[in-house]
Amino acid sequence: MLESSYRLRPSVIGRGQFLRFQMAEFEEYPVAYQDRTLICRDCSAEFIFTAGEQDFYAQKGFEHEPTRCAACRQSRKRDRGSQTGERTMYDAVCTQCGAATQVPFSPRPDKPVYCPDCYRTVAGRRARV
Repeated sequence: MLESSYRLRPSVIGRGQFLRFQMAEFEEYPVAYQDRTLICRDCSAEFIFTAGEQDFYAQKGFEHEPTRCAACRQSRKRDRGSQTGERTMYDAVCTQCGAATQVPFSPRPDKPVYCPDCYRTVAGRRARV
């Protein structure tokens, strides 16, 4: 992969003679990645951060290297939020028509809750305003 880099040139600005750096030239140079051994922050096992993975991280613009091994990353994704399963639905009463309905959030007494039919009419009014 080719990595892009700017060479910085110092320059003085203003009355206080502050030093700042300006981008002087655009250079491209090849980066040769080598496999690196890292330690997982969860299980403390060693894992290899391959040259291919490093190239992928650089292409995607990721600034930090991985801190977990593949097994711990998969476990963390699986345990996070349980978004692959069912939603929790809450029973509620429609504020407008009084019909029993279910909503995917916990209803609060200070906020209105609408059944699907009433929501369509209320949402349609908001869009026209």
